[in-house]
Amino acid sequence: MTAKRHVAPMNQYAPPIPGRAVILSVALAINIATYYLGAHALWSSAFVVVAELSIASIAIFFTFGQWLTWCNLFLWLMALFHVGYYLPAKLGVIDEYVHAPISGPIANTTLLLFGAAVLSFALGCSFARPEQVSRRAIGAQCEPDIAKTVLYCGLILAALSIVCAMMFIMQIGGPAAILHFTYLDFFNMFTIGGTENSRYALTFLEYYPDGSLLVYFGLAALKAPRYCFRIWLVSTMCAVTSTLLLGSRGTTILLLLGWAYLRHQMVARLNLKILGIMAVALVIIIPWVASHRNEHDYDKTAISDMQLTPLVPVVEMGLTYRCLYAMVEVLSDGTQPLNGRSYYEAIRRLVPFSGSNDPDSFLGTSVWLNRIADPADLAHNGSFGSSGIGEPYANFGYPAVVVFFVLIGWGFSALETSFLKRDSIMAGAMVTLIIIPMGFFVRGDITSPIRSIVWPWLLLLFLKKRASFVQLLSRSYVHGHREHLAIRQNAK
Repeated sequence: MTAKRHVAPMNQYAPPIPGRAVILSVALAINIATYYLGAHALWSSAFVVVAELSIASIAIFFTFGQWLTWCNLFLWLMALFHVGYYLPAKLGVIDEYVHAPISGPIANTTLLLFGAAVLSFALGCSFARPEQVSRRAIGAQCEPDIAKTVLYCGLILAALSIVCAMMFIMQIGGPAAILHFTYLDFFNMFTIGGTENSRYALTFLEYYPDGSLLVYFGLAALKAPRYCFRIWLVSTMCAVTSTLLLGSRGTTILLLLGWAYLRHQMVARLNLKILGIMAVALVIIIPWVASHRNEHDYDKTAISDMQLTPLVPVVEMGLTYRCLYAMVEVLSDGTQPLNGRSYYEAIRRLVPFSGSNDPDSFLGTSVWLNRIADPADLAHNGSFGSSGIGEPYANFGYPAVVVFFVLIGWGFSALETSFLKRDSIMAGAMVTLIIIPMGFFVRGDITSPIRSIVWPWLLLLFLKKRASFVQLLSRSYVHGHREHLAIRQNAK
């Protein structure tokens, strides 16, 4: 790749994999033992939470030789959404919310599951070394062609998403109609009581962020002129402004995070000035959006009391803790596990327009959880969300959490080591396409992210194969033409 890397040599930092794997395996074995022995309270200490996060993050650092990697960002996203509220409440910095207790048997199990996910994910990351990543050799002369293919894929995704957004706007009565939508209206449109119109809006929200980041990746790989990046910035800001006005800040935050990651890896190292601007934006945007969306009264009051402080976005996003807590609670009360139902629905919904908005159908773990835990609240405020850690637990119990996060840790690390250590443009593009969907997965389930990953991946691979085929035909034609000219010259 033509872009400069800010990565230390692998051998300079990384001890042998067994060292990291042994430490993480011992910690995970303790977690497993305490789960089956019933000593869940050992994991509900703030010190233990910080210690397990530190061990996991340092292990991932030694895998890549730098801190700002997607694997580490995903780890800290899990921490932010699941213990961003718990740690301040445990330390007495904020008051404990009535609907999100931080002590008791359910809270202990909740923190134990969080520890299992964190340690399993880091263990999976430690298994993938650059030497173990299979990658076809990419000649220097082929890299611009592959980068152009990535750029075209991003432009196609973005263009189709914008067309769907325009169709949605026309069907609901014009742009002015969007300003009258509340967060609850949009939640209901995409889940209970939805219409055919929602499919166009959902397509835009799922695929435009992927396309936008992929365009940036392609521009960076091609070292495009500065005005191209300015056009990208203006178009992206226009697209995400509407989502902020509607009360949805997830797309904006993850786009900002994805941009920061790609810029750091492909353009220039992030400096303190840029990080400071990002931090200030988050401190201002998240409380403002939270105050305009249909939050639960007890959450809105608690957050507004803190005003504009760095703790506001941390606590507001950290309330995914209550979703994981609620899952543990309903399953402890005798609710039947899902037994793979959410994964079946995710695979079934890979087929375009195959989803159902029937209120009685399975509409994801968030609606399933609310129907059991608080059906009245579902009708008035919409779902309070779900948890990426809670989904495997709700399907197959504790073992599924360990297996699932080991597998995605290995998969993420394999792709990212191929991108950062071996300059694979295709691996980098595939990493780019999982940033936003898996960011949403942390506080949701796999249904939407898997669709936002699989179809763009297939489109990217199709375009790459097509470009390779066209290039092969072109070379064959040129070679044949030259041979024909040589024969004619010899005949003369």
